[in-house]
Amino acid sequence: MRRTEQRLLILASLVNLASFLIIDLSARGYFSVIGFVIPLALAGIFFGFHFILVKYRPAADQLLLPAAAILTALGVAMIYRLTGGTGALQQTIWVFISLIAAAVVLIKLPNTRVLLRTPLVFMLAGLLLLAAPFLPVIGATINGATLWLRVGPLSLQPAEFAKVVLIIGFAGYLAKHQSQLTFIQRKILGIELPRAKDILPLLIVWAVSLIILVGQRDLGTSLLFFASAVLLLYITTARSSWLVIGFVLLILGGAAATAIFDHVQQRFNIWLDPFADVAGSGFQVVQAIYGFAAGGIFGTGLGKGNSNLVPYAESDFIFAAIAEELGLVGAAAVILLYGLVITKAIKTAAVGRSAGNSLIASGIAIFMFLQVLITVGGVSGALPITGLTTIFLSAGGSSLVASWILIAILFVLQDQDHALSNITTPLSDDQTRAIKL
Repeated sequence: MRRTEQRLLILASLVNLASFLIIDLSARGYFSVIGFVIPLALAGIFFGFHFILVKYRPAADQLLLPAAAILTALGVAMIYRLTGGTGALQQTIWVFISLIAAAVVLIKLPNTRVLLRTPLVFMLAGLLLLAAPFLPVIGATINGATLWLRVGPLSLQPAEFAKVVLIIGFAGYLAKHQSQLTFIQRKILGIELPRAKDILPLLIVWAVSLIILVGQRDLGTSLLFFASAVLLLYITTARSSWLVIGFVLLILGGAAATAIFDHVQQRFNIWLDPFADVAGSGFQVVQAIYGFAAGGIFGTGLGKGNSNLVPYAESDFIFAAIAEELGLVGAAAVILLYGLVITKAIKTAAVGRSAGNSLIASGIAIFMFLQVLITVGGVSGALPITGLTTIFLSAGGSSLVASWILIAILFVLQDQDHALSNITTPLSDDQTRAIKL
């Protein structure tokens, strides 16, 4: 009956309700109706998903849903704090849509084998999603980046969904060609590399996706896709040469982007010295740094900080708002929750019954880890800012829906591998796979 998950969800719901009430009392001086309605609605959404898990994926991990739910609920609470009831209500609707999408994956996806059969189809779909913002009429450019599809009041960022399908496409292709990529090598300039026919399809998809993203001025997502592909290749082949090649290309690409794109140069300069232009380009980062300093160890308290002074605090810089009002303790708790989610993905990869399943879980872990690293590093000043959203926390629907779909795929993998572990077979498919020459 998944009792552990149920108890943790009850605790998470109570904490979330308390957060809304504290925000009301501290920031507004009275309790509002919406301050009760939204946390109760979130509790109902998460418990509804819990019962779907009980019925359809009973063997899935019991800590993953509470961790993702707490992060999502905290994001809604901070949006309520920063933008008021309307923004929080909109985000709650996106939470509902996200859990519906995740539930569809749980119920309708019989197993991951159906996803791994056609990797090239998924990779092509990923490229089409990345290129979708270039479409006339519905493609939209916001703040200089062509990342959006806009139909009436509804805006979507298709690159977030491209993450999902490209993870599946890369995992399927790498699993299918793992032996060739690992054991059939040719030396070029002293470096062992796979044959062109084995690696070329992956490199073409990789390069085209990066060209599209650079054309859209979305260099944060470009960095995310590049690093993720390199790490997946390394996990597949266990060859450190991919890490060396990836590092060299990252340095060269970063230098080229800095020289070609003014906004990249500006962000790099802000990272080096945000106080050089406090009232101008460095204002957002400087205000975030002041917020971190004001928060100290235990924070100013929910509703008592000045997080609203940071531009886009509810989206790009929501982690800075959390660090100010919940302090180092609260920020560390958020990082630990992310660590729990990523660790569960890594564990799912480690116990996977097939190379494809392991690579899907590895891809999810890599994407989540890198996105958290890049966003948290950016708002804290440790890395240049990129414009990526903080998964589960930031306002907006595209990232949230895509993230919950990835969580649902993890649930399917966990339940599927648990069922397979009860079936004893002499050799797995991976152990008996022939190498196609």
